Amino acid sequence: MHLRSLCDIRLALLLALTACGASEGENADAGPQEAQSLQITPENVELTVINGVAVQQPYTVLATYAEGNTVDVTDLVSLSVDNALVGSFLSGVFETGVAGGESIVRASLGEQSTETGIVVVLRNERVDEGAPANAADLFDEATEDPLLAPSLVYPDDGTYLPPNLGDFEMHWTSTAQTDLYEVSLKSEHSTLRVFTTQDASLGAFTAFTPQEWRAIGESARGNDVQLQVRALNTAAPETLGASEARIAKLTDTNVEGGIYYWASSGALAGGIYRHDMSRPGESAEAFYTTAETPSSRCVACHVLSRDGDKMAVTYDGGNGAGSIVDVASKTPLLATDRTFEWNFAAFEPGGERIVTVRQGVLTLRDVDSGEVVNTVPTGGTASHVDFAATGDRIVYAAVASPAADWSFTGGSIVLQSFDSGSAMWGPPVTLYQPPAGTNAYYPSFSPDGEWVLFNQSAATSYDAATAELYVMRSDGSTEPLRLESPNVTSGLTNSWARWAPFVQELRPAGETPEQFFWLTFSSKRAFGVRLGQGTPQLWMTPFFPARAAAGTDPSGPAFRLPFQELGTNNHIAQWTTRVVPVD
Repeated sequence: MHLRSLCDIRLALLLALTACGASEGENADAGPQEAQSLQITPENVELTVINGVAVQQPYTVLATYAEGNTVDVTDLVSLSVDNALVGSFLSGVFETGVAGGESIVRASLGEQSTETGIVVVLRNERVDEGAPANAADLFDEATEDPLLAPSLVYPDDGTYLPPNLGDFEMHWTSTAQTDLYEVSLKSEHSTLRVFTTQDASLGAFTAFTPQEWRAIGESARGNDVQLQVRALNTAAPETLGASEARIAKLTDTNVEGGIYYWASSGALAGGIYRHDMSRPGESAEAFYTTAETPSSRCVACHVLSRDGDKMAVTYDGGNGAGSIVDVASKTPLLATDRTFEWNFAAFEPGGERIVTVRQGVLTLRDVDSGEVVNTVPTGGTASHVDFAATGDRIVYAAVASPAADWSFTGGSIVLQSFDSGSAMWGPPVTLYQPPAGTNAYYPSFSPDGEWVLFNQSAATSYDAATAELYVMRSDGSTEPLRLESPNVTSGLTNSWARWAPFVQELRPAGETPEQFFWLTFSSKRAFGVRLGQGTPQLWMTPFFPARAAAGTDPSGPAFRLPFQELGTNNHIAQWTTRVVPVD
């Protein structure tokens, strides 16, 4: 039967029900009347979803007419729910979706509408292999003994996390005689409990699956999630110990864009790897490694155009050959011999020109031909260049005396204006001259161009254990501000910080929205119990401009990006607004 025919039959039934005289909603001359009001039942429903099994809830909508008669119009109304993640309607039946949360159910017919509330709560449990099937009952029935409490190691309390992180881990240790653990994530509308048996005296961890994290992430956008580990001994399960509860703060919006980084050592081929942040739960992709480069050449230093179409690389280490690669085909667009040489580079936002660094000289080049447009008049030796997204400025490290582009001391942060139309440069302006014996380097602009992020240390710019992250306004109106939370302590080698390309907002309920950016950096800090200090990995932290402007710490505790291999040394994370598919 055609859909129109079905609708005609339903309308005919409604007309028949309302056509029994003026007392039942129709004036014989005027035809059927509009409903005076709608009523939806049930009202303010709360549904609980256990272990992902969808729950269905039928709804009924009654229309009331002028004479007081009521008609069931469920099949004729439009039923919808504001938050599509909590569920959807099909023929008057609501079915839960991927997230928990509160929402509004709406019904409309003609000019009339009504609404009611709905709450969906997710309750998920996972019992790992080796854990008893009744693990949940054991924890529910035990009383607490502080002497059995495990200690949470990772993540730190107050860590900000994007809801689309994909996968996530909790790490802990225990000195007590315990062998069964409940690892939990709890928000207002979603709970996950994982039961596992491990030797926590040496350190234990639980990795949540992308599906498990999605349920939590979508349910708790913009809200807090409580993290906790509880422990008991299965030989004496009457008592349990509970770790301190830590809070993870989920942001409202997903982190987007692509990240390209250099991985070395380990079992994987060395070179450039990439990850699409819109594809959570996937491992990084080997993109341009010794397996893809011409003649299996080493490639490390790299930079991407903002749109992700092109990548500038340096082959064979420091002072090697430079070229530009078409990302979609992985094909070099310029010669890969020593026709062109550079160590660092920065694309103009439009991707048509590029500034390269070679032996302290900054050179503006045409991207298609590699030909020199002009030499940037820095008045000295320079390295570590970055273009503002507005295209009207560059920032770089000015070096007091000639040195290798990647290893120098005495660096300061300098800005230089640029006129795109004429390709002319303004005079260099020192943004920050660090104290004597201190080195400032690796500067980069925030996505809005208002802030400059950079490294500072008392050592050379290459692999400095004392490297820390600082930020200041790009107009020089503020003193440099140390990012306390990600720096946390000394000796972490916090290097090569870069901004994710999009401005985001944090919107706590009842509070004024707060703008923030994500930034990444390479660090040799320990990753919980799984990786000791000394192996560089990529970490992420938020930056809140309003807090920086107020002189307070604008960052949060850092978390490790989960798509990386543990056995590789990962550096030089560069961002694009999108990940271009390979042909």
